This record gives sequence, structure tokens and C-alpha cells, in this order.
Amino acid sequence: MELQLADDVRELASGTVEGINGLFPAGEIPDVTWDCDLEEKAWKSMQGGRVDLNFIWPHAASADMKSLPLDNIRPVSFEVDFKPTLEKWWREGFINMNPDKLYNRADIEDFANMMNAKNLKIGCYTERTKRQCLAMNVCFYGVSPKWDEPVY
Repeated sequence: MELQLADDVRELASGTVEGINGLFPAGEIPDVTWDCDLEEKAWKSMQGGRVDLNFIWPHAASADMKSLPLDNIRPVSFEVDFKPTLEKWWREGFINMNPDKLYNRADIEDFANMMNAKNLKIGCYTERTKRQCLAMNVCFYGVSPKWDEPVY
């Protein structure tokens, strides 16, 4: 599910989905493939009940915590726990991306990680806190976008 949504978002930015307005078209952005090593890095970054991204180089990483309803005693699900995070990262670019598509603003970092046309691999992990009130989401990407270079 995470991989499909990531690829769907890349198609939106590439202009291949009709009726989408707002972001500047990208042309062809290749689909990403799931990488189990990156998924393991995302999992390891959450050990100890907190997210630690100090060891990410040479990769890129995005992290987010999402509040869950207090009565949320259901199993972890893509729709509830993870999809809102990917949509949040997408909105960063939708709201803040410049026409030149350069990665030159800190407020588009997660979007730039997700949309980086040079990135072909992704691995994500979702975990809930013990009390089930927060979902922690981390994605690792094969390569980092370069500052002052086009994202796509």
C-alpha cells in the first residue's frame, strides 16, 4: 500500500493524471521499488520509543507522528496510521513548491525526499506507541535530494 501511494503521488507530479492542478508537471518520474534494507533502517530508527535519524547518511529519511483517536484499539492499518502522513508530505510540495522545482526550502524536505526523481528505492515502517495514541511513521529513501537542484 505504501509503495502504491508513493508511486501514485509521483504520477500526479509527473502530470500523467488528468485533472490535477497546482503542482508543476515533471515529465516522467520513474516508479520506486520497495527495499527491505531501507525498511529495516526505518524500523531500527524507532527502537527505544523515539525516532532517531542520526544515522541516515547517505540516504534520505522522513518522519512524522500522527495522533490517533483515544478509542483507537484497532490493528495498525495503512488508511488510519500511514496514509495521512504521505498526504501531509504531498501537501508540503503542493503548497510550497516553486515553479523552478528546486529543493531550496526547508519546508519541502519531506516532499523532496518523496519526489526526488533520482531516487528509485523506498522502505517505510509504522509503529504505534504503547498507549495506541500516536502512530510513528518513517520512510528511508535510496538517495537524498541535492540542495538547490531540481527535485524532479
